[in-house]
Amino acid sequence: MATSLRILLITGEQSFNEIQQIANKVNGEKDLNIHCEIRMVSVDVSAFITPEHVTELCIPFTEENYDFALIPGFTTWDSSILKDKIQIPVYKGTRFSGDLYDLLCHIRELKLPTKKAADHLLQTRSRQKIQEYVENLGETFFTQGQPISGSRVLQFVTPNGRRILTGGDFPPLLFAEIVDAPKLSESEIMEKVHYYMDSGANVIDIGMIFGQSHPDLIRKIVPKIKNTCDILVSIDSVRIDEIVAGIESDVDIILSIDGENIDSFLEYSENHQIKRDLGIVLIPLDGPNHTAIENPTAKAEFLISLAKNLRNHGFNNIFYDSLLKNPISPGLMDSLHCYYIHNEIVQQQPEIYYPTFMGLHNVFELVDADSSGMISLLSLIASELNCAGIFTTEFSPKTLGSIRETRKSIDFAYFAKISKSPPTSLGLDAFFVKSKRRSLSRTEEPSIILNLHTNEISQENLKELISPDDKFIHDTTGYFKIYINHLTRLIEVIFIPFDETKKRLNLTGPLLLKGRSAEHLYKTIHQLGLVTEISHAFYLGKELSKAEYALHVNAPYFEDTELE
Repeated sequence: MATSLRILLITGEQSFNEIQQIANKVNGEKDLNIHCEIRMVSVDVSAFITPEHVTELCIPFTEENYDFALIPGFTTWDSSILKDKIQIPVYKGTRFSGDLYDLLCHIRELKLPTKKAADHLLQTRSRQKIQEYVENLGETFFTQGQPISGSRVLQFVTPNGRRILTGGDFPPLLFAEIVDAPKLSESEIMEKVHYYMDSGANVIDIGMIFGQSHPDLIRKIVPKIKNTCDILVSIDSVRIDEIVAGIESDVDIILSIDGENIDSFLEYSENHQIKRDLGIVLIPLDGPNHTAIENPTAKAEFLISLAKNLRNHGFNNIFYDSLLKNPISPGLMDSLHCYYIHNEIVQQQPEIYYPTFMGLHNVFELVDADSSGMISLLSLIASELNCAGIFTTEFSPKTLGSIRETRKSIDFAYFAKISKSPPTSLGLDAFFVKSKRRSLSRTEEPSIILNLHTNEISQENLKELISPDDKFIHDTTGYFKIYINHLTRLIEVIFIPFDETKKRLNLTGPLLLKGRSAEHLYKTIHQLGLVTEISHAFYLGKELSKAEYALHVNAPYFEDTELE
């Protein structure tokens, strides 16, 4: 057991009860071997705690009493200035009490800050642990070869020569599909490529159109992506002419080979030089109509037979895709059962124990509910099923941001897996809307209450000032239109100036302002003198904040309309 830590937690009046609960929880967990005590400073809000408060509180203590003290992360001063005034070190904790428990659970592993809040430390530590773990796995693989247990490790190389490993205990690759690529222009495809890369994709998948043939597009777009971006590229088609076009364009992974096209693929491979590290995703479809095989055992045996055939021809970078299905009809649980049965069978045959592949979009695209929670749960399930490839897309408006959500969820699930821990209090999370933090409760006692919700206003002089028919006053400078761009993740504000403003700012037409935050935009608008009416300023602040939130949660934004 680790040596005991004695920590003094310093807080204000408003947060005291919640910090006390956290301290009691930590003190009650014997494995942590941490004892926390709390001292309250006579300030309402913790951010108002000063160096003088802490000095006065801590002067009686030495390191025999406490190993160190933690002050709230919202304090704005450097706590190292106290080192010559008191005998115990003082560090910064988290800004929000909801994050303090996680910090205390891992506090021995962290170098605590004195200048900035410790919020970032948990996430940084978690990501460093993942990086170190993967680097150690890589060193072991390159010196010892394929692991004795677990699925085979697959190797890929990016255009710039980066080696990427997946399968075994390595993290899964995130495949992001550009749906119906032939319907898009070259510039639209490249815009999506960059957006998907910024969202965390490892592989850009070029989605073709079933029943149509567009090999020329593949020959054109795959080299362009690989010449301009350091990323793996896959081609999503069962047509042999499109698969051949992908191979000849140096694509990295083929989605998909099945019972119908495997003979044509192998015939082509025997007569042409194909890199044997080509990635291949196998799917349980057979016959000229690519009919699905439904029985779990028959499906597993069919996929294994395809893998053996490919292996005999020198191909080893193989994924098994049992095909995830949407809930209710045809049924999510049945398809998950197929993955489970497949893993049970293939684990008994080490020579063809290749990792699995799962398309999450088959679920969340066909469910009218928020995608982020579904993606997190599916990513955890995929992790338990040892998936090495996780496939997703952003096809419909309701799934905007789902690639970013999947990236965050994959990292979260993978860290839980290598930590051998439940997916909570790890420093990484998959929250996009909700949080473990609690809102602050009001502690101030008002002298009078104006309940605008029920229109209860007891004081007559105030009631007379509040008009239910308060009219909006148009500004004399011009007017605004507000949009959000999910691809660039920017708020776009068009300002239409009136003549006087045009002259003052030397404008010939509308002015476009782009920014990521409402604050940055409204400060610039104020500095340019684009708003003079206070009612207009309030309105603009409301709409910019709404736009920023919509961008954050990947929701649609319409001016003068409540968020959906």
